[in-house]
Amino acid sequence: MSAPATALVRQLPAALQRDGSPLRTAYIRHAPGTWPGSEDVTDVYEVHAEDLSA
Repeated sequence: MSAPATALVRQLPAALQRDGSPLRTAYIRHAPGTWPGSEDVTDVYEVHAEDLSA
């Protein structure tokens, strides 16, 4: 069974890690029915800012 491709992707404002280095946070909210047995699924990603410029 393939999952629907519908998802909402948002990038949150810049933040800092505990050591003061920049961090970007983004989340993906999947459409209802994407995953069996769940109506609401959100994936959260934290990416070091220096990794985005590589």
